[in-house]
Amino acid sequence: WHGRNGRRDASIADFDRAIALYSAALKLESRADTLVNRGVSHEGKDDKQAALRDYSEALHLQPDQVEARVARGHLRFQLGDLPGALEDALEAIRTRPDLMLPHYTRGLVAFWHARRHEQAGRREEADREFDVALAAFSEAKSFWSGKRPPEVVVALPASAPEGQDLRFEPKVPSDPIHMVE
Repeated sequence: WHGRNGRRDASIADFDRAIALYSAALKLESRADTLVNRGVSHEGKDDKQAALRDYSEALHLQPDQVEARVARGHLRFQLGDLPGALEDALEAIRTRPDLMLPHYTRGLVAFWHARRHEQAGRREEADREFDVALAAFSEAKSFWSGKRPPEVVVALPASAPEGQDLRFEPKVPSDPIHMVE
């Protein structure tokens, strides 16, 4: 009951109430999907550290919880943790290659690595990473351009109008290249 009402409250952006309901549900039974939903609500309130804790705890309870892996990977990128973002993206791609966001996150990480190599004058390494980024972005874009089988498109967010190429502008640190060595 708490989890169902938490999803309803999160869908209308009452994140405080959704978090309270998910927390109540977790007192009754610790479940990975409830932690993921609470994490999403924390992100809705821009509490990224709480969201990161919930996604990580969900993966501790259920290591194959792909939604937690995808959400944590993209959040790690936003926080400047490029190695962690890459690890989660690659694991999500390995287990669920039909999801768009891990491919996109992989592309973002490769792009930032390419910039690091480029700034250091390592042209060959930069070119390799740019190629990886382009391939990952191309793979992610194929989900929105209709090149994926219909059963995969159904798994995409309901907010995506059919056939529309959505633009996603991630929030990233002003210079994530220098945040992670």
